[in-house]
Amino acid sequence: MDPWQKQNAGSQTRPVTDSNSVVTDRKIQNVKGKNFNMDIETVSDPGKAGGTCNGPSVETIISHKLELVECLRADRSFILQHVYTKQIVTDRQYQRLKHISQPEESVNELIDQVIVRGQESCSLFLEVLKEPGILQTYPQLKLITEKW
Repeated sequence: MDPWQKQNAGSQTRPVTDSNSVVTDRKIQNVKGKNFNMDIETVSDPGKAGGTCNGPSVETIISHKLELVECLRADRSFILQHVYTKQIVTDRQYQRLKHISQPEESVNELIDQVIVRGQESCSLFLEVLKEPGILQTYPQLKLITEKW
């Protein structure tokens, strides 16, 4: 039995989680060596998002994603500035999104990042989409937001 196993014999491995993943087993080898070797096994279940269901704002964005991308790509800089100002995306995300050359790809990535951040970010994003200045810039957005 290696030193790690002796130290943790009989202890139960606790899962490590975040909003997107769960680590259920950890194994460290070569504890005394100069190298650190790690075995990583990933298991995905695309039908489940972290074992929890999506909130209503997340579901709204997912169900209208194609329409939103089509609409917002007309002036992606404007929506990016607004979501950055409202701290829906980080500075790093904002910088990366604004440097994507294709507007449709940039808006698609923005919406994906909002969805990944969960219910609170999605709620804030939906509020931004209903602001008068946003609706004025994207007139077709009014038809989309009326469905919510």
